Parts: sequence; structure tokens; C-alpha cells
Amino acid sequence: MDKFNITSTPGFAHELYSAQATLLVSTYQAGRVFIVSSLDGNTLDIMPVRFRKPMGISIRDNKLAIATLNRIEIYAKNDIIGKNAPFSFQKYDDFYVPRISYISGALDLHDIHLHSKGVFAINTQFNCISSFSVDYNFTPRWAPTFIDSIVPEDRCHLNGMAVENDQPKYVTALGKGNALNSWRDGITDKGIIIDVSKNKIVAEDLAMPHSPRIYNGDVYFLQSASGIISRLNKTKGIIENVGETEAFSRGLTKFNNLLAIGRSKARESSSTFKKLPTHIRNKQAGIDLVDFNTGQIIERFHFGSIVDEIFDVQVLIGGRIGMYGLEGEHGYEPITTPQSSFWRKLNDENILPK
Repeated sequence: MDKFNITSTPGFAHELYSAQATLLVSTYQAGRVFIVSSLDGNTLDIMPVRFRKPMGISIRDNKLAIATLNRIEIYAKNDIIGKNAPFSFQKYDDFYVPRISYISGALDLHDIHLHSKGVFAINTQFNCISSFSVDYNFTPRWAPTFIDSIVPEDRCHLNGMAVENDQPKYVTALGKGNALNSWRDGITDKGIIIDVSKNKIVAEDLAMPHSPRIYNGDVYFLQSASGIISRLNKTKGIIENVGETEAFSRGLTKFNNLLAIGRSKARESSSTFKKLPTHIRNKQAGIDLVDFNTGQIIERFHFGSIVDEIFDVQVLIGGRIGMYGLEGEHGYEPITTPQSSFWRKLNDENILPK
């Protein structure tokens, strides 16, 4: 892990350990999902798993889904496999193995949600919420009223989704135009939140809103371009500032009384990021732990190199958690059946055509 130059404040590991929390952090730019936990409250345990452009992550019961470049990867938990991993001296309390790789096509999927009958995802390229089946690449389920056709033109940069009662309730977008790339015209200050059930814009003029989540009945989200943690107070119908990361932030989840928030370093080559204030775009990538009640940052985790851009942060509660990468791990693959689970050693006879 030295190549990632990971550092953290002294209490970061303690907060994860005391909550038995494991963070899943997607970085599309570095092509990995990082599994971050602590086994002793003093040091961090980090497992990087390779994916092609990982974006949104969703966890439901014993399943886990990840949106990638042109697929949705669905994993299932298997405890026996984790306790007998042959490529590691460490044993895992929960271990996730790949079950379904769904070919969506290059839709630029952002936030996703595993629900009781499948997957919902923000289909950014086609400006809609989509579901998925074996019959089609995707089925459009909802689109903003200002989008007049389902075509492969990123018009409003739909990106975030908050779920209530297993259904999409709020979405974030960077604009409300109906032409290709029209969202870029007011990218830093024309973001919106839409109530999906009412198909009504409920907040406007936001600074690149991302990662909406519903906590205690209110909608928490990140204004990425300003580094502000915000809340849509549903009772009062107003936007309230909760705190500040002073960084380009995406990815938001809650455990115990903490918010875990992803922090990105802006690309020098990006014309979009150049429009951001200097103090926002020059921060190291990492994770901030924020007190839910006060909005104060209490602990921080930093990627020193390689990782610049984070999209999503999710949390699993339990012991040591691992995941099998689709590229294989040291020549083994997990085999699971209802009766037994074991690791199979791969060789040329297993993987090469006869």
C-alpha cells in the first residue's frame, strides 16, 4: 500500500473500529474500490480492488452492486470463502464474491440503488433513471420534465439519487437544459434538486450538487463546487448549511453519529475544475469524518498519490470485510454452491480453451 502514500489523523482508525465500520470508496480515475477498516483502532486496514471506472456503490442485505465503465457488477456475501482465502494470511468475517456482470453499455452510470427486484441507476448519458433486465441495455423509468427525449446526450448531468421506501425520491443535476452539454454553461452555480415523485424542482442555483441522502427526513447533499455540506429541510422548505469540507466533495454516507464524505483533488487538465476556487480544487483526495450534529470535521484520511478523484462512499457494518476482484487473486477463484464453498486453483487447463 506504500504506493498510495496513505495517511490519516490519529482518531480515524479508532472511529471505524469503535463502530465496526468498513468504508467502500470508489475512485473511477484510479480504477479501484478501496475497502477501508481498522482491526485494532490504531492502524488502518486497506484492500484495493480493481474495476474499470467504478462509480456508484449500493449495498442491500447480503448483496453489493457497483456501476462501472459499461457494466453493473453484482456481488454476494459468502462467509466461508472469506475465512479460507488462500491468497492472504488474513481471514475475513464477510467476503463478497462476484455473481452477476450485467452489460449496460457505456451509459456513464452514477448513483445506483439495489432494490427488492433489481437495480435503479442514474443514467447520466441518457438523462434518466433506468432499470435493467436481460432484454435490453436499460429501460428508462423516469426523466425530468425538461428532457424531451431519451437520447445519448448528457444534457443536464443527472448524477445523484436519494432513495425513500426503496424508490428514487430525489435526484441532483448540474443544470436544467435540454441540449447536449447545456449543463456546462452554469456548471458551478446552476445545480438543482428534483423531487422525483412530483417531478418538481425543489432547489435551484446550487454549486454542483452531488450525493443526496435522506437522514431524519431531510435531504443531505454536497455542494461540490463550494465544499459545503448542505441539507434540504423538508419541513421549512429551505436549504441549510451543515458544515464545510473546503474541498471538492462527492460521496456521502452515515454511520453512528458521523458523516463520511469523499474529497477529491481537481484535475489540472479539466476546464471544469479550473472554474473552481483555488482552495477547493487543490486539496488531497481522501475521506472526511464529520460530526452529524455540529458539522465539524473530526478526522481525516488522505491519499498521497495516484488517487485524485473519488465518486462514492458507502459503509458496511461488521468485522473484517474483503472482496474478490474480477481479475482474479493470485491464481485462485471462489466456487460457491448451496452445499459448499471453496477456493479453486486456476491453471492453464482451467482457463485456456482446448
